[in-house]
Amino acid sequence: MRIWALILALIYTVYATSILSIDLGSDSLKIGLIGSGNLDVVLDKDSSRKLLSTVGFKGDDRLFGKQALQNSNKNPDTSYPHLKMLIGKTAEADSTQRWEAIFPAVDNSVTDRGTLQLHSHKDAYAIEELLAMQFHYARQLAQMQSGETIKDVVLTLPPYFSTYERQAVLDAVNLAALQPIALINDGTAVAVNYAMTRSFDSTPASYVIYDAGASSLSATFVEISSHSPPKKRFGSKQNTTEINVIGTAYDDSVGGVDLDHRLRDILADAFEQQHNLDQSWRGNARAWNKLLVEANRVKHILSANSETQATIEGLHDELDFKSTVSREQFKAAIEDYQMRWSAPISEVLAKTGRGIDGVDAVILTGGASRIPIIQSQVRAFVGDDKISTSVNADESAVLGAAFYGATFSKSFRTKPLTVHEASVYSMEGVGMDVSEHGTLLWKEGASLPTNNTISLPPRDATVVVKYTADSIPHDQQAAYMQLNVTGVDGALAEMNLSYEEAAAANVRVDIGVEHTSFSLVLPTAAELVVPAPASHDGLTGKLKEWFSVGAGGAKGEEKNENGTTTDSTTPTPPHAQEKRIKLTLSSLPASLQPMTVDLKGESMNKLMALNYAEAMEGLREETFNGFESKLYMLKALIENVDGKYDAFHNATLPEEMRALESAHATALTWLDEEGWSATLEQIQKEATKIGAIEQPVKERIRNGQVKAAALGDLQKALFAGRTFLKEARKNLTTTDESRYSFKEVDEFEAHLFQTENWLRPLMRKDGEAKPWEEGAYTATELEVAGRSVQDFFMELTERLPRKAEESVTESATESSQSTTSAPASEASSSGTHSDNSSGTQDTPGTPTPPNKSKSSGGIGQPLSLLTAQNPHIGEVSLFDVVPSVHGVAADLSHLDGTAVVKGYTKENDGLKHALTGANVVIIPAGVPRKPGMTRDDLFKINASICRDLATGIADYAPDAIVGVVSNPVNSTVPVFVETLKAKGVFNARKVFGVTTLDIVRSSKFVAEVLGKPNEAPQYTIPVIGGHSGKTIIPVISQSQPKVDISGDKLNTLVNRIQFGGDEVVKAKDGAGSATLSMAYAGSKFLNAVVSSVYADKPSVIQAYVYLPELPGGDAIKNDIGKDVSYFSVSLQLGKSGVEKVLPVGPLSDYEKGLLQEALPELDASIVKGVGFGKSSL
Repeated sequence: MRIWALILALIYTVYATSILSIDLGSDSLKIGLIGSGNLDVVLDKDSSRKLLSTVGFKGDDRLFGKQALQNSNKNPDTSYPHLKMLIGKTAEADSTQRWEAIFPAVDNSVTDRGTLQLHSHKDAYAIEELLAMQFHYARQLAQMQSGETIKDVVLTLPPYFSTYERQAVLDAVNLAALQPIALINDGTAVAVNYAMTRSFDSTPASYVIYDAGASSLSATFVEISSHSPPKKRFGSKQNTTEINVIGTAYDDSVGGVDLDHRLRDILADAFEQQHNLDQSWRGNARAWNKLLVEANRVKHILSANSETQATIEGLHDELDFKSTVSREQFKAAIEDYQMRWSAPISEVLAKTGRGIDGVDAVILTGGASRIPIIQSQVRAFVGDDKISTSVNADESAVLGAAFYGATFSKSFRTKPLTVHEASVYSMEGVGMDVSEHGTLLWKEGASLPTNNTISLPPRDATVVVKYTADSIPHDQQAAYMQLNVTGVDGALAEMNLSYEEAAAANVRVDIGVEHTSFSLVLPTAAELVVPAPASHDGLTGKLKEWFSVGAGGAKGEEKNENGTTTDSTTPTPPHAQEKRIKLTLSSLPASLQPMTVDLKGESMNKLMALNYAEAMEGLREETFNGFESKLYMLKALIENVDGKYDAFHNATLPEEMRALESAHATALTWLDEEGWSATLEQIQKEATKIGAIEQPVKERIRNGQVKAAALGDLQKALFAGRTFLKEARKNLTTTDESRYSFKEVDEFEAHLFQTENWLRPLMRKDGEAKPWEEGAYTATELEVAGRSVQDFFMELTERLPRKAEESVTESATESSQSTTSAPASEASSSGTHSDNSSGTQDTPGTPTPPNKSKSSGGIGQPLSLLTAQNPHIGEVSLFDVVPSVHGVAADLSHLDGTAVVKGYTKENDGLKHALTGANVVIIPAGVPRKPGMTRDDLFKINASICRDLATGIADYAPDAIVGVVSNPVNSTVPVFVETLKAKGVFNARKVFGVTTLDIVRSSKFVAEVLGKPNEAPQYTIPVIGGHSGKTIIPVISQSQPKVDISGDKLNTLVNRIQFGGDEVVKAKDGAGSATLSMAYAGSKFLNAVVSSVYADKPSVIQAYVYLPELPGGDAIKNDIGKDVSYFSVSLQLGKSGVEKVLPVGPLSDYEKGLLQEALPELDASIVKGVGFGKSSL
């Protein structure tokens, strides 16, 4: 049996290193992006540097930012502004009541968790879901601006946000499929931004960051200093800037939105007076919301002017409103707020024991800090000389957060920085066994992260972690979480101690609680702590004995480090102070319930459905607009008034032009009558009709342009070669052959002569051909000839002079520079690659270039090695376009296996000899993406290679089983199928896209998640869909044996399976990709095929196949809810290849979501492959 193998070129993955930062404001989000050497604010679609934090629905359309705010005038009931006021709050909270008073039109209800959910006309959304929509939209904007995939995010939050609110924000981040690398308080973020552009010394400078936002006020006291790091052996690093948060104070019940509220009342009174109305009209939700929007506009104008006009046409019952509002009038309406503006500054100074004289500056930030009424009161309190407006009030927090996020990544070089947040609240542990006053865990102002221990008597216990009575967050309950400790009785029984004896021996239970740098409160561990006894008598003697045994060994024995047991009567060593036994610790929310894993799953499915529907609608609109534009352009092309499209007309046959005119007229009629309501598939179908007529003409024109360019390049190469020969013969003497020999120069001249004689008559013949005729030569033939001249030329001109003792050696053979040859086209890590890899024969008479590609191995060599070891294989044929393939074959032929190994190149009908009689053909051929090459360019090259190889298989091995490894498999398999169909030899049972690596990774990664990495072979996980990114769908629910993996673990696992190749590329640090694992997977596939088809051992595999012509293929569309022609599924193999396509089986809701997300991408890949396959025949 003969197997043919080619090597897949290395595929380089560009890693997204950008970090997203989001300043979570009440009226707007600010979005920052740091990456690719730049730090900037992300613009929204209206080119604004901030995104209004409003989400809205207009029918089925979801709106964000300015569009959502404008929509609120017509649909106030489905517009949701200022969501920050509702995060982590119950329906009864003061903030919730305040929000409902300002935005009464929004329909809402209470969830089972006691939080608010807001209603659209079709659904209800939790606050976390709406917030996740904003985060997802922010990421979309950032990705459009950067052109990169973004996963990591840093968020700024108000310092007063409790653990409830922070957990709700993190839940929203998870729903948005983002990875939070840090949470930072907004005042601290401003301090970071301030510090990054200034220098400090070792004496701390003191600042108060005053933040006046839309819904709250806060003051953060920070100290900033700089310290020299300890000197190291090879010098010292840059000084480190240190930011310490000393204390915070806040008022979360007043802010800029409350000024809007008061100003709306002023405008409403004026409207009623102007039209002699009572207050009943205020129940008109649209009118009331319009007035609030106008109040916000007027507020900003009054910041810079003493008076302005408010104007709204048709405010209520077609009555217009127009009134003048003065700053004094506004100031009188909010007089009761006057002393509250500076209160947080006064409070934070009192908390920290500092005076205003000890503060270097009060830094103003937040949009409301620019309002004169607020700023003047703050200035009056601290003094003008203390006020600093040197930071951007709107953007300093989001830029500081981006700087802070960059310190967590090795991809960025930033100013060395350390940040220490401070706890805003005091917390304690209370319970029946805790001391009367409880255990204080930490006080307000404690530097984070911090932790503490609650010590209890030695028995099972329940403890409540709560905020202290004087430090309960506004709108929250004191109790935060309940901790339950069990397992104490069992531990005491093992020591043969009663509770009384344990208590007398000072045995205790320790519970660890941590306040993290994210300001979250988490339990760490519970342990039974057993102090070392002092003597052998009585109770202490029992403990002494237990200590000697070692908590689980036998009496009179102790375990050595290697696990063996020896006799021992040695007393307890003096350094054995205590032993700790791990206990069972569980936690429950004590008041507000966070989202459960199941709720998050339901929310993710809901949001994914929305995102998918929007993406499909966006694609439909884009396709429609593109088709409409195409028809207008086609009209100009057909008419060709100014001769602009002469090239197209010259290359078009008369019957083709008539068909194009008819199709164009039909499409215009369809567009006017049906197109506006047509589905995406219908629009694409109509566009395909036009394209089918137009494409052959375009291909002719493109081929002509490529041919012209290739001819020009060849002529330039010939001219350069002749110029070189003239100089070479002038300078070369019989005594100086240090760079090249006479014989080599003669060989080059002969090669030039051969190429010129081949080209000259063909040029004359080609010039006589019609524009729509193929011509005397192809672009590929010209490129091959040009490369042959260029390679020969570069070999001679770039060679270094040989040493004297070497220069006298003359050889007509070429010296191979390949460091690690391989049986196929393979790109080295340096990016060079061998010629084309197409496997086609040269046209007779076309000069063949001496190939000097430097291959580094990859998939081909290990795959060839594994293939040659299969006892069922009698012959392995290796094919490449470089001569080094013979060396690889020689190397493998030394194995003591059953296979004969041979190597072939294109010369002497090598492809024909390699393929003739082959039973199985494995194809991992391709080239890597190079700088300046688009993904479409890469696809066309690799698709061309696959097309040419398929042609060779059709000619020389039409009955062979074909395994396609060449990426992108989702598209290259359709190229193979269409080529084999055109040649009349296609057999769906024998053509496979090799997806085995996805199954291999699934088994290994699942075993690792379960903590059983050595048991990977025991786990079988089906993987359906395609073979790239999100089209890879691991069906964990069908694992054999069954596994229980859910939540974040499941998300992480699936992502790792889908993008496992990225992990390898990153680990190899630019030195390669997943070559060894791919070779292993390719070998598993090959062995399964050989065993089933040729060794009569039927088996089930998974592969990417053409479904319509396979038994059971039609049933797959019912399983997945879509008619697809290609899909990766389980297959029953037998002597004829695929015996039957097996059902997909039941999918979990989570997997159904993955499927829906994968199908559009898979469809597009299939269409691309089929289109290429058909158009290039």
